[in-house]
Amino acid sequence: MSKNLKYILSERKVKGHLASYQTVYEWEDIILRGMGLSLRCDKNWHYKIYRRFENNNLVNIYHSFIKARNNINLRFLMGAHPQEFCVLNCNTIPVIIDFWLSEDVLNSFYNSYRHSPLVLITSAEAFEYLKQHHCPLPIEHWPLSLPDTFEIGYSKKIYDFCFIGRTNPFFMRMVERYSQETPDFIYIISQGDTDNREFYTNKGDFIAKDRGRESYMDIIRKSKITVYTTPGLDEAKVETSDFNQVTPRVLEMIAGGCYVISHYPDNPDTRYYALDHMTHKVESYDEFKAAMDYYRLASPRDISECRAYIARHNTTSRISLLENILKKHNITHEV
Repeated sequence: MSKNLKYILSERKVKGHLASYQTVYEWEDIILRGMGLSLRCDKNWHYKIYRRFENNNLVNIYHSFIKARNNINLRFLMGAHPQEFCVLNCNTIPVIIDFWLSEDVLNSFYNSYRHSPLVLITSAEAFEYLKQHHCPLPIEHWPLSLPDTFEIGYSKKIYDFCFIGRTNPFFMRMVERYSQETPDFIYIISQGDTDNREFYTNKGDFIAKDRGRESYMDIIRKSKITVYTTPGLDEAKVETSDFNQVTPRVLEMIAGGCYVISHYPDNPDTRYYALDHMTHKVESYDEFKAAMDYYRLASPRDISECRAYIARHNTTSRISLLENILKKHNITHEV
């Protein structure tokens, strides 16, 4: 039976307005418009049914009821899981955002996704990892992107330095030492989780509360320097193991015209996003201090370079790549 990608299945009516899902919804909307697809939304009662099958180890029974259709769906999933789920059926192309699975659970992962007509892996590192382990699934690399809704630019850089998002201990130690050696240096740090974040100076002065996309990006656009670490080197994110996927946060930093001091390994993902060109990599405090001294005195970053880079990594640029992947697997899509 021929396959035609017609729908995007979204969790927006289940997950609501959680900040961690807003970028996913924006990806969905841009792809919907760009490819002429239709939106379908999961409802809470769907998940109640799914949980009954899953909690009673009856997922195989559920899948036996699902018949292959001509028109299929695209679904973004926050992570790869070795457990079987009802949503991983024969009519759904999953897009795996995070992949942290170790070698000992790969066979379970293969079994869980065996019904899918195609599996899209957003990490080039994870994609190569699966290929090296002779993954039997029909997988393709389809990288993460920055939604076109992000305004690329800044009006004025007010803050020398800001931690954007989670505070990484590697850079926290360096910043604290730098601030001790440089008394006039004031930095901004965030407190709270993704859905309840506030920004303060290292002196305890309140700067702003993150009230959504615009307030978050306002802080980025006003910050001259920030830092970025890939997940596997992030000491505060232990679940990532040794994987170092590039996340959209570095794209947000570049879109806001920040100088980005980075810490990452050389791998297919960091090469794909050209982090060596767009960020300043450091391994030691001396390298960090030299970068900070230089960027604090430098003129604000050339935003034209940032715009050119983001144009290669925005969501619209990913549509043609997806269309080529679908064509390779003999899957059409409605226009």
